[in-house]
Amino acid sequence: MNAHEINIWWLFGFALLGRLLDIFSTWLASPTLKLEGNGFIRRFGWPYALLTILAAFLTFVQPGFGVIIGTVSYILAFSNMRSAMMVRYAGGEDALLDLIRKNASFKLSRSLIDTFVLPLPMLMLAAPLFATYGISSNGIGTYIADGIIVYVFVITFHKLFQLLRYYWRRYSQRMSLRNSSKPSVSK
Repeated sequence: MNAHEINIWWLFGFALLGRLLDIFSTWLASPTLKLEGNGFIRRFGWPYALLTILAAFLTFVQPGFGVIIGTVSYILAFSNMRSAMMVRYAGGEDALLDLIRKNASFKLSRSLIDTFVLPLPMLMLAAPLFATYGISSNGIGTYIADGIIVYVFVITFHKLFQLLRYYWRRYSQRMSLRNSSKPSVSK
């Protein structure tokens, strides 16, 4: 089925419900946004998060966008709801952050492997959709696969930049400790 053959209001509703579910699940997982992965939302708060609802209106520009936005939003909502359970089990946002900090063992090579291997199941989910509907078609399956691919790339690049930022911070701390422990030479 072609995305242009579906009633535009159904596609808009799909995208809008996905955005609302993503925002609701974000609130469940992190009401204070301490655990929010999106740096803009963490920085600018709930008003900016609510503005992301407007992305659903891109459906009226291109009907396929409604499917892509909805697909990404539903996957994010699933991830947030899984995180919400971990937050509850840990005893709240601060308790989970403390638990992660205390038990974190950081190895760059292992973290890079995780960053690129973890999205593979999602890519494998998109592959049969592309094989069935074709990469350049206007079929609904292609737009769902596009949404999965967008999710995978955004999450992978986000985790990669987060990892590099963390590595750089640790490297800078080690260098400043090393420099501060050297005896000063006075003439």
